[in-house]
Amino acid sequence: MTIKDKIAHNNIAILLTVVIIYILSLYYIYTVEELHL
Repeated sequence: MTIKDKIAHNNIAILLTVVIIYILSLYYIYTVEELHL
């Protein structure tokens, strides 16, 4: 595994983590707003 491959793999992992956090936060906000209504 070259350094470029490691960087590419890390970028994919970071992107996936960001996407998961984004979806979870959206879901959390949606659920909280539903509970307030």
